[in-house]
Amino acid sequence: MTNGDLMEPSEELVTIWLNQNGFFTLNNWKVGGQEIDLLAWNPKTNKKQHYEIQVSVNPVGSFFGGAKITTAPPLSQRVKTYFESKFEGKNKRIATKVTEIFGTAKYEKVLVVGLLNETYDPYKRFRQEFRKHGVKVIDFKKIIKELNIKRTRYMDARRYIQLERCFR
Repeated sequence: MTNGDLMEPSEELVTIWLNQNGFFTLNNWKVGGQEIDLLAWNPKTNKKQHYEIQVSVNPVGSFFGGAKITTAPPLSQRVKTYFESKFEGKNKRIATKVTEIFGTAKYEKVLVVGLLNETYDPYKRFRQEFRKHGVKVIDFKKIIKELNIKRTRYMDARRYIQLERCFR
């Protein structure tokens, strides 16, 4: 964590999951007016990953581009906009900073996603659109199922219970 910021509970759960799988993590790294959710490095495998986490218990989220779902731009456009904003950043600042931190441009981009409205954004198609931009999509349900956790004193217990019930 940087700058004394509190982590969103979903980010904290992803961090714990990564730590349990041998990764060191750097959370909420500021880049200009933007933020990198999470960087992860596994010293045994030298695997480097940039994570963005978009988890909500409500399936209507930022992937609708702020518009009503029925008038939102096509999924391909919304994915491209999200990718450029979160993984590249304005003037590619985020990609440049991640490369600087890792010491290489060879790292995996990962999006952890919660509930999607399957009527408008089928999960399989959603994953395919992100794959076109080199981003691996992980369902938050997978992380919740694999977690070996006892609630920590730092975590908002009500939010954890809400996420756990929603994604188990």
